[in-house]
Amino acid sequence: MKNTNYLIKNYGMAFFAVIFMLLTASCGNGGRRGDYSRADDRNPCGITPELRKMLNKYSTANEGKCGLWLVTSKTTKYDDKGYPYHPFGCVDKEGKVVIPLEYNSGFEGPGVICVCNQDNKWGMLNLNGDEITPSVYDHIDLFYGDYTIVKQGDKFGIMNNKGALVVPVQYEKISRFYHECRNYGNTKYRFEDVFWLTNNGNSKVVNLTRTQGSINTEHIDTPYDYQVVKRDGKYAIVSYLGTETVPYQNIRWCSIGLSSAVDFSEGLVAVVKNNKIGFIDKKGNVKIPFQYEYSEFQFNFYNNFGVFSEGMAPMMKGGKWGYIDKSGNTAIPYVYDWASCFHKGSAMVMKGDLAGIIDKSNKVVLPFEFETGCFSGSAYSPGNVFVMCKNGKWGVYAPNGDCITPCQFDQQITFFAGYATVTKEGKQGLLDEHDHLLIPCEYETCMYDAWSKLVYVVKDGKWGILDLNNQVLVPAKYDQVGVYDIEKCDLFWVEKDGKRGLYDLCGNYILN
Repeated sequence: MKNTNYLIKNYGMAFFAVIFMLLTASCGNGGRRGDYSRADDRNPCGITPELRKMLNKYSTANEGKCGLWLVTSKTTKYDDKGYPYHPFGCVDKEGKVVIPLEYNSGFEGPGVICVCNQDNKWGMLNLNGDEITPSVYDHIDLFYGDYTIVKQGDKFGIMNNKGALVVPVQYEKISRFYHECRNYGNTKYRFEDVFWLTNNGNSKVVNLTRTQGSINTEHIDTPYDYQVVKRDGKYAIVSYLGTETVPYQNIRWCSIGLSSAVDFSEGLVAVVKNNKIGFIDKKGNVKIPFQYEYSEFQFNFYNNFGVFSEGMAPMMKGGKWGYIDKSGNTAIPYVYDWASCFHKGSAMVMKGDLAGIIDKSNKVVLPFEFETGCFSGSAYSPGNVFVMCKNGKWGVYAPNGDCITPCQFDQQITFFAGYATVTKEGKQGLLDEHDHLLIPCEYETCMYDAWSKLVYVVKDGKWGILDLNNQVLVPAKYDQVGVYDIEKCDLFWVEKDGKRGLYDLCGNYILN
């Protein structure tokens, strides 16, 4: 977003100023455009007088993807358990009530509105307000594709956005493979609805996207494709296709949300059989024989242990760390007291209490003179740098050992999508991977949001929002703040003293 300054600095600009004011006179704040202009030349004042008049009738409002506004009444009511709520409903852009404000709560799905009535039962309406599914369910989950999980009593089923039960409400547990992503062309993606159903200790996988219609796509691997299940004290791997490995004594897995996800790093995962560690592929074939020492503590505690990256995996032997290749051969001798995975051709290792960085030939590229450190990236946010700590201060280094940012910050630096919160003298700012301090260290909290590409800050205990050019989008004077549409980022919700409102780029505020 380009920053512009409309301050008239000389009388020769006065004529252009008058023309500008006439062109922007329709803005919601009487023509004041503020400090922001858009590349697509749209009006940044999202709150027009018409929208203000319409939404001032309600306590809260959320512009849905469906074209309706999801609103709550200013009137406080009480449900059958005595809990207060503001009745929920929907209006169109002209302010016409499409779904009456008579529900406890609700949310938007793909072409539907899910609502909870005064008896705390959930149902589903279409965008005209007509009933698709009666309010008979104790819970309806959020939609991630075209299907959702519903609950009646202590049983679960699956319903589509047409209101049809495609899986009966008879299962003890249903969980979703979060999230099966498929490629529908060069740039478009969608979620595939894959569920794991459990009854009487038996589980099965159902791929509703494939069973309900043929699709021709390229599979995009995610850590959620494979999950760990327990069978009589041993562990097996269930895939989104419904295949299952033989039970093993132990399997490398991690907890992601509600899932026990298996990350086949570079196609292999470490498993344990008869107190020996080996490696299998996604089909369960043994690719590296069971020949490595097994310690339950090491196997479960060190999240890098036996994880392949750039063709090598850190392993332990005789209490020392080294690396193996994908054939199971020793690639780097077991001489270190700790070792991380390789990234960008380098890895952080420790000798005694000091950390340094080596390359894949075991050459030291950053001397052993740091207390600790780590690589900046993850499976979800590929990084490019190492962050290292020396004398209690943190800095940033390139994989070849070059210093990018000297060790000067007070707390650990964690980069996400190329940006990191940094702390100096108790105040926080935002740093990028090229040593640019984008937001000065003057806030109590400073957090980058990769989805909206905006920065959330706290000053004097109040929240605000900045862009990456350190321009104020929402001043730091609210108890809570957020973005309504992460694609547009031109309308924000704010809350102060228990009241929620809307805020736009021109400084307009409604729903007081």
